[in-house]
Amino acid sequence: MTRMYEHHDAVLHSVREGVLIVGGDGRLVLANDEARRLFDLPPDAEGRLVSELGFDPHTAELLASGRPATDEVHTAGERLLSVSHRPTDRDGGPPGSVATLRDTTELRALSGKVDLARNRLKLLYDAGVSIGTTLDVVRTAQELAEYAVARFADYVSVDLADSVLRGEEPSDGVAGTGVPGAGPPGAVPPVDGRRTVLRRTALSGIRDDGPLYPLGMLIDFGPSAPQARGFRGGVVTVEPVLADFGGWQEQDPEHARRIVEYGIHSMITVPLRARGVVLGVASFMRAEKPEPFEEDDVSLAEELVTRAAVSIDNARRYTRGMWWGMGCMPRRRWVGCGRRCTTSPRWIWRRMRSSPISGRSGRFGGVSGPARRSAAGAGRAPVRDRRGGAARGQPAGALHRRADREA
Repeated sequence: MTRMYEHHDAVLHSVREGVLIVGGDGRLVLANDEARRLFDLPPDAEGRLVSELGFDPHTAELLASGRPATDEVHTAGERLLSVSHRPTDRDGGPPGSVATLRDTTELRALSGKVDLARNRLKLLYDAGVSIGTTLDVVRTAQELAEYAVARFADYVSVDLADSVLRGEEPSDGVAGTGVPGAGPPGAVPPVDGRRTVLRRTALSGIRDDGPLYPLGMLIDFGPSAPQARGFRGGVVTVEPVLADFGGWQEQDPEHARRIVEYGIHSMITVPLRARGVVLGVASFMRAEKPEPFEEDDVSLAEELVTRAAVSIDNARRYTRGMWWGMGCMPRRRWVGCGRRCTTSPRWIWRRMRSSPISGRSGRFGGVSGPARRSAAGAGRAPVRDRRGGAARGQPAGALHRRADREA
């Protein structure tokens, strides 16, 4: 009998599950080593009322009640415990109850990470469906901004080089031409390699009254601005707390102050890179979401921007191929269309209906809808090459390749 008791006692105190036995009078009869560790019980805990041992009120109520429970979640300090509880007076046993405890803190933390990863994968999958639905540079940039708002950020802006909007590549990562406050969109001065000048191509947010640079504005970013570092160096910048003014405000201190006072408190800036070339910069900002951006958010932002950059580059090459197929290349200017600035293929084709090219007018159609339909429409449209020969039904992909070879 003594050996059996010693064996059972050794097993009870060596298992990795906590065990608490409470008598019918609400006093603690036994607590094994793991239970003492989890609840930080005093040495004289046995024999005392459970209500006097510092348990969480919810846990103390369960132990005193004798109520059956299975895998209920209880707290013990910063730990999360899974508690199962059964009465001991069944089948003629002594009055009271026994509770088993398992520490699930790490398991739940791991489960939370799995859920987060699953949600991010779904977000990226949905982004592949929602971003890049047209062969339109401006529309694709706007789709990125609209998709990220409410899912990842509260405000999103996309700034591109003007050369990208004309269907060209930025030269060695240098920004497109322009100056801030250049007035009408058509006025563009020569390139200045010492400056980073980008066009605000897309803007979206949870509210419309934010103190951000407006859509269509030509912005001259200073060398310390995250957008300049991203465009010229391909650097991802995380500003977890904008109110710290860690250098980003040097671009425009007064404007930066208004941004912080408005409530925008955190920002990530990611370069839009495709085929090794930086086309522009996307900025993600939070205002109503209280959590600041962290390093863990960088990978998600980069994935979103990478998907959009590929679509923007495809639209850029399509625009270039379309200009080439019409027998000319676009002039070095920002193309304006009424209320909205755009180099959309749809607008350009409408323009070319009424504008002679090399003395002749070609038949061109508007492009909209999914990229597959846009490409198909371009392939069916009659085009005229630079030598004046007709290329009936030439596919859009061939125009891309020929334009890139001749550039």
